[in-house]
Amino acid sequence: MYATLLETHTGKTEAQYAADAHGFLFEQKHPRFQVPYAETVYQPMLEMIRYLEANSFRVYICSGSDVSFIRAMIETSIGLPVENAIGTQVMTTWIEHDSGSAFRREHAFVEPVNDEKGKPVNILRMVGKRPIIAVGNSEGDRDMLEYSDDKNAATPDLQMIVNHDDPEREYEYAVEKVSHLAAENGWQVISMKKDWERVFDFSR
Repeated sequence: MYATLLETHTGKTEAQYAADAHGFLFEQKHPRFQVPYAETVYQPMLEMIRYLEANSFRVYICSGSDVSFIRAMIETSIGLPVENAIGTQVMTTWIEHDSGSAFRREHAFVEPVNDEKGKPVNILRMVGKRPIIAVGNSEGDRDMLEYSDDKNAATPDLQMIVNHDDPEREYEYAVEKVSHLAAENGWQVISMKKDWERVFDFSR
């Protein structure tokens, strides 16, 4: 996945990449759900974000995806500012050309990529503190959840992991792995099938 990202977009400006990302997210339809990809955001996640914001929490999206890709949709689809996106970063160079200046994407990542052990590193880099609440949905989120789960902290914290166990309304994958991961660490499991009244806003 990460190698493909470099091969397909090296040399483009950030503005060009942002336009490509926006076009894909808002103009291309998901093959199964037949809505723009930007609309396939989990409704319970949005409700949780709004609840946390109403109670004075700062909320960040932490994903293995290209951070510029996340920024292309985070304000419109999730309602968070672009600076609250934490993702994999492609190295850029500030260049001057005939019509002005721009950031050019290079064939390298700002290490580490935002997956597995890279997630805690990038959270510290971007936020500067340990998350009180962390929610993941795969083994790639183990390290982020462990970073949040400080057994010696004076304040309470909460770790949750979403189990994709609803093939009718979404998908079913890694169910046993996620269940074992949560059980081993004492983290809360969120079952899409049992705990979510609806998955997407369009699926009422």
